[in-house]
Amino acid sequence: IYYVEPEANRSNKHCIRYRILPAMETPAQDENALVERVFLRIGSAESDEQLQTVLGKFLAPLILKLNSPDESIRSKVLKLLAHIKTRLKSRSQVRLPLDELLTQFQDPGATPFITNFTILFIKLGFPRVEPDRQAELLPLLMSCLEGRSASHQDNILQLLLPALQHVKMPKTEVECSAKFPLKDKPVVKQLLLDYFMDVLLLPYNSFISTITPHTENGSDAGTVNTQSPSVPAPPGLSLSSFKRLTAENPLQPEDLEKAKLSIITFLTSGVVEESEIACHLVVASSDTRHSVATSADMDLKKIMGSVDWNSKEILSKLFFIFQGTVVVKGQPTVKPDDRRSSVGPRIRLKIFQFLLKAREAANIFPACLQLVFDCLFGPTPNAKLRILAVEFVHHICLNCEEVKFSMFDGVLLNGMLKLIEEAKEDSKLRGLAYVAVGKIGRRSPHRLTKDIQVVQTFFDALCQEEGDTRLAVQESLSMMSDAFINLDDTNKQLMEALLLQTIDKVEPQARLVTVQYALTVFPSDHIPSRYILMLGAGDIKEDVRAESVKALRKTHTSSFIKQTDKNVLPDFVKMVTYVVEKDLDVLANMFITKC
Repeated sequence: IYYVEPEANRSNKHCIRYRILPAMETPAQDENALVERVFLRIGSAESDEQLQTVLGKFLAPLILKLNSPDESIRSKVLKLLAHIKTRLKSRSQVRLPLDELLTQFQDPGATPFITNFTILFIKLGFPRVEPDRQAELLPLLMSCLEGRSASHQDNILQLLLPALQHVKMPKTEVECSAKFPLKDKPVVKQLLLDYFMDVLLLPYNSFISTITPHTENGSDAGTVNTQSPSVPAPPGLSLSSFKRLTAENPLQPEDLEKAKLSIITFLTSGVVEESEIACHLVVASSDTRHSVATSADMDLKKIMGSVDWNSKEILSKLFFIFQGTVVVKGQPTVKPDDRRSSVGPRIRLKIFQFLLKAREAANIFPACLQLVFDCLFGPTPNAKLRILAVEFVHHICLNCEEVKFSMFDGVLLNGMLKLIEEAKEDSKLRGLAYVAVGKIGRRSPHRLTKDIQVVQTFFDALCQEEGDTRLAVQESLSMMSDAFINLDDTNKQLMEALLLQTIDKVEPQARLVTVQYALTVFPSDHIPSRYILMLGAGDIKEDVRAESVKALRKTHTSSFIKQTDKNVLPDFVKMVTYVVEKDLDVLANMFITKC
């Protein structure tokens, strides 16, 4: 059997010669013979050195033969690759040609069949080389991330993490950027940043929770079981990200600590912008291992002045880390396995330090409101977080834009009133909530003027609370006083009755606030409020007496007197008549009491 192949004559394009070739030299049979020879070479390799030499020459080209149109050749190549994989499992010292495999993996024209087998042998060969060699291959390994499927990216990232601790970063940022040009590869950079954040969030006991306990026959002893629904994702991670970190080779606690330290060293070397690693350092600085937390905290202090903590991008990341995935109606749904849980109290406390310093944090709506209610009324309340949440309410009242604040001020007010009602045992938290209500009322007076029940409740609390909490109620009432200047007639009469009742209270703070309200809420010719000031002018307490006298005399040194008010006195006859009536009522009550 002969195969006739035309061969063009270069001298004369119209003249064609033919040469006769044996059948064994056809392209398909030539490939078949090549595969057979490679099979023979690999099968005859007895020592590790011989096997390593043969694989170094033929492994990468052999994988390319999977693109052959001949089914028999593809079948033989698959059997040969399975044979190589089996032999490599028992020969851990055999090195593979990683340079050729990584270069072949990056080929944009490679078929999925080729890339799948290439990454398979990259995974087998990369852990076999020396640590220094792994560090040298790291830039090439990172360049393989772009444009690949999620499973291939996960495989590369899992190889990359243990090798990162062996990298010796150059001393200057320019050299680091030249060695790892991540700034020019935004896709690769974002993949690394997201993966590194997951590693930093991974707790040290996660390896224990992923190990299946020993069974009676020992079949499942010591195996990793991330598929079991009984293994929840740690705080801050989703189930899919947790599986990605612990699927094949979960890190032991000591190895995880080294990996976190290497991540901090790598990120702070200048390969990425400081603003892009700020959130990573915040998370790492709250790590449970002292070495990781100290290293991150030192680097965090270095960038404190150069990073814009009011950046919406940074603040949005901090809110997302703090809360996790928040499911909102009308928004695109997130798969259950991709929903991240909120981080633990340790990281939350650290994040609060930066949210309370950033003015723009009060304008990240609705995340700022969700954060407050999650900390105050969430399923796992924490005493320190509840206090910081109320302090964040103060921060919102001070810095939030008027348009945004008007959208949720009523919800915020109801939340603080609910907290005052429930937090009976925590006087500090209750005191902060009282002040928060005063600040909300000062920003949004209309929330209080519709119903003065809040003021009446606070006047009662002024007589019931003790110590610093009573002072907080007094401060809150003082801040709310301006909100009641333009009351309607019904609420004005209720306010008169309330003040006439509280001016006789035993607690001097109640009498002092009553004097302040009589002066602030009512005009200077208002007879009942002037009567209250006259009673205050005879008080046994110096501060109450002094404020009342200053108000009656319109002395501008008083801190509660409105400077724009004109000195309009009430009608003398009506004033005397009112005083006489009140005094007669007092005498009558005294007579009835004695009788």
